Amino acid sequence: MRGTHRFLTTIVALLALQLGSLVAPAYACGCGAMIPSKSERIGVDREESAVHWDGRTETIVMRFNVHGDARHAAWIMPVPSRADVALGDPALFDEIERLTEPEQRDRFHFWPREDDWPFAGGRGDGAGAPPPGKGAGVGVVGRERLGPFDVARLTATDPEALGDWLRTHGFELPDRLTGALQPYVQRKWEYVAVRLAPAEKDTVLQGELTPLRITFASPELVYPMRLSRLAANSQTLGLSILADHRMEPRSAIGGDRPEVTFAGRIERPEGALAGLAGQRPVHLTVMEQEFPDPARIDDDHRLRTVADTPYRQVEYTDRLMTVAGGIPVWLLTVGGGLLLVVVAALLLVRVARRRPAVDTGVRSHDMTNPQWNAVDDYFSRTVAPADDVLTAALAASTAAGLPEIAVAPNQGKLLHLLALMQGARSILEIGTLGGYSTIWLARALPADGRLITLEYDPAHADVARANIARAGLDKLVEVRTGAALDTLPQLEAEGAGPFDLVFVDADKVNNPRYAEWALKLSRPGTVIIVDNVVRGGRVATPDPDDPAITGTRELFEFVAREPRLDATALQTVGAKGYDGLLLARVVS
Repeated sequence: MRGTHRFLTTIVALLALQLGSLVAPAYACGCGAMIPSKSERIGVDREESAVHWDGRTETIVMRFNVHGDARHAAWIMPVPSRADVALGDPALFDEIERLTEPEQRDRFHFWPREDDWPFAGGRGDGAGAPPPGKGAGVGVVGRERLGPFDVARLTATDPEALGDWLRTHGFELPDRLTGALQPYVQRKWEYVAVRLAPAEKDTVLQGELTPLRITFASPELVYPMRLSRLAANSQTLGLSILADHRMEPRSAIGGDRPEVTFAGRIERPEGALAGLAGQRPVHLTVMEQEFPDPARIDDDHRLRTVADTPYRQVEYTDRLMTVAGGIPVWLLTVGGGLLLVVVAALLLVRVARRRPAVDTGVRSHDMTNPQWNAVDDYFSRTVAPADDVLTAALAASTAAGLPEIAVAPNQGKLLHLLALMQGARSILEIGTLGGYSTIWLARALPADGRLITLEYDPAHADVARANIARAGLDKLVEVRTGAALDTLPQLEAEGAGPFDLVFVDADKVNNPRYAEWALKLSRPGTVIIVDNVVRGGRVATPDPDDPAITGTRELFEFVAREPRLDATALQTVGAKGYDGLLLARVVS
């Protein structure tokens, strides 16, 4: 460790996505809080982050691309434990980009578009930090020079102490940043403070900076995000994660739903990737997330292991269908069709002149939707008759404006019979809506049974509670509100399982995650039912543009490779259209 005769200029949120309010929004990860000297400006065009976690140790490699007129700047990053800092390998990000590039495919269209025959014929700087002030210091654990970086590792007992240290060294810590650091101080985190300055005097900071590599012990994979809530503009998070399994955030922490753009197993890491993750096989997950309102960010990202389902984006090039050296298929089809129409018309005229039309007496037996509805109505009247409670539940749901997507009466009776045949004493339902299916299931429970149902929308949950109380089942049923992927871990922590039967009828994109949790909260013999798995027949064809189809196919892939499940699936038609369900039994 060595000191410098000049004070350590500045500290900025190396929090890989922090404080967009002090600079222009970053291209990739919500930029850090770049604090230049007085009267200087600096902005971050792009910030890239790659994270490796082996279950005990976490390493974050970050690279900035900056512009402005600042000659030096600084940032600060909260870390949960003592950190080691080194220079990173710039080739790492090029290697990740190469491995995760989208698959290129041609997509042909039949009808001509705008470019087909016959139709063819600034970046902003940040606002700058407040002017420097004066203050006292904090504990300096270590200090060293790494290329263009002067790195200090700090401890602080409170945010004010950290602010005093910064002011003493020529940089003012904004008041609202002081408050934002309070949760980290309470958790006794430490800080990595970095002074950034070119080797040559009076040189302006411009372009791509050398990556920094920060390593610290952590029992969980955590990515600091809390400081980004101070950003004035929308933020974008881009993150590459290397771990033993596919990793995804536990929650959206106030942003839009995180989108995975790549997930796959790297069998033999090489080069810079091996330098970060080692040479053993590793899973690479790349995700992006939008934060339209950063003020809603309420926590750091804590990532969890999910099913190792591979995924790669597909980019399509649209091309007009042609044959025989470029003749449009649509032109041949339209021309041929017109010719066939003319020929058919002539033949019909000729046949009509020979003999009158004869009624063959043959009727169509095509299964039309009206016929499906009629059959469902007949079944409901004969073997699953409605009663006042169920009728009132549907009426109350409709009056409250809930979508009319509850199960049909005969499907509700099927759930009831399955629960009875299972001898279920404890049932878990994921997706309550207005409580119609909940009532069918709860009626199969004994007097000392219990049913826990999870509903995301508080308004839907209120309607369901009223319907369940009207059915006299509120002593058996508990309605929990919130995102199911947040509520399910709570059930596990409470020891709520195992459940005898699990019924899943919620957002389809998360079906594989719900199936994982159903298995965690089950026992040998538990029955798991997942509704709406046929999707009008579209489940048979991959559709990367439809998250519901992607989630449903990932569900089947998870069930197929899970040795603890024995499963089948059925297609159904009826009042609810063409769909179906998956039935699985936990065997071990």
